[in-house]
Amino acid sequence: MKTRDLTVSDIAQLQELQIKLLSRFVVICKAHNLSYFAYYGTLLGAVRHNTHIPWDDDIDIAMPRKDFNEFLRLAKAANDKCFKLWWLSTDKSYPFNFAKVIGKRDARFINTYPNLPDKYNGPRIDIFPLDSVGMRWRRIFFLVKALEKIGKQEKNLQKICKLKLPILSKIMLHYMLTLTSANPLAGHYISFFSVYDKEKEHIPKSDFFMQASDPCYMPFGLINVRVPINYKCILTRIYGDYLQCPPENERQTARHYLKRVI
Repeated sequence: MKTRDLTVSDIAQLQELQIKLLSRFVVICKAHNLSYFAYYGTLLGAVRHNTHIPWDDDIDIAMPRKDFNEFLRLAKAANDKCFKLWWLSTDKSYPFNFAKVIGKRDARFINTYPNLPDKYNGPRIDIFPLDSVGMRWRRIFFLVKALEKIGKQEKNLQKICKLKLPILSKIMLHYMLTLTSANPLAGHYISFFSVYDKEKEHIPKSDFFMQASDPCYMPFGLINVRVPINYKCILTRIYGDYLQCPPENERQTARHYLKRVI
């Protein structure tokens, strides 16, 4: 199969598929009263462009851990023609610590991630859990990194032994974070599994929502998506001057492994 890097036109076509997938995700969250937020590049796109960043080839969502776990349960049980869940509960060798929702496969695009099961090859949403933490979050982060390291060793051992079993340390990791997130006194959220500086991502819960406030929504293409109530502060912490577009040579998509079939 011959492929090439995505052009601006290709990305626009892919983004149309992703917005349809996002629309279905939003419907499910509203139906079950689940909190979610456009986050990272998707939040930046909603604020700066009212849709995707023109060169962005994925969608990023964040959910508080309790809502994240409930969505995973619902998505696994659903017999939905629009999407499928890709997570530890659906694939023993799932490589990430955030979940993915995969839309219908489109013959125009292929995901070149190594050893990707074909049934998970389609437009997708990345869903990051927001874990509740206090001021001593660095201790939890140390345990997260330790369990991630053990998980890599488990995976390598399974390859050597030609086994395909659940990575127990990864299951333990998410169980631990579910327990720590249940602390009612924890006043901050943190996303442990992104590529960004954790110091910047240690964010007060009040920046996401306030109990007395209605959810905050913004246009994203043809739909409205929920955004953190203090999105300006969050974007400034993570990106700095977020209204300024980066130079063209920094607008990369290759790290997301998507190619156009030719």
